[in-house]
Amino acid sequence: MSVRRPSSLSLPALLGRVAAALAPKVTEALLRMELPEASVAQRAAAVAHVRGAILGMPDLLRCGVAVAAVGYLVARRVLGPGVARLNLPVVAEFVRLTRGLGLAGAFEREHR
Repeated sequence: MSVRRPSSLSLPALLGRVAAALAPKVTEALLRMELPEASVAQRAAAVAHVRGAILGMPDLLRCGVAVAAVGYLVARRVLGPGVARLNLPVVAEFVRLTRGLGLAGAFEREHR
């Protein structure tokens, strides 16, 4: 009989990991659509910037990003890939966040 140990991760920390995993993937997809001329290296740098920015957020803020990321993925599954252009609550904010961080990362890389 095995004894199950309680997890040392709190819910905010767990959701923070979800945010750090999902947001960069969404950012990469958005950048492919919005900056098709960007190279793979440029997109990778932008995605790394997003991941770093999200990892630098407090746990509770990352929780909100995780909830919005899941909402975006559900909306995308139901409404299709054009969901990023719709002005849906929470989903639109997540798209703006990831797009903004991704574009900032791409801009910073080009101007160093």
